[in-house]
Amino acid sequence: MDNKELKNKLISIAIKELLADRWHALDIKRLSQLSKLPMEKVLLECSTKHNLIDYWSDNINSEMVENLSILELKQVSKKERVLELMLCRFDAIKTKSFVLLKENMELFYTIMVIGFTIMVIGS
Repeated sequence: MDNKELKNKLISIAIKELLADRWHALDIKRLSQLSKLPMEKVLLECSTKHNLIDYWSDNINSEMVENLSILELKQVSKKERVLELMLCRFDAIKTKSFVLLKENMELFYTIMVIGFTIMVIGS
């Protein structure tokens, strides 16, 4: 298993634990047990559970940027730019973690709508 596969496996475990409301109990030892990997190997990839969420977010950001056109963004208003960025991020999240998020998609859509509403009202 290469580093990327290992990180993805650990990220998947961390997100499942987060969605199952067991985030508070998750630590490196628990990650090691759930992944069935030695603690030393887990520690080589992440020093804390928070690193895994950071890695996941970085992967989402990288994928999101791939789908953006700077020229198109310059041609629209700031509100439309923010909406486009939110939608690109949502698309990236959806493709990366659909299995993990499908049970919580309604909540996720609600959060997206609230974020967009706040953005529009604040402008």
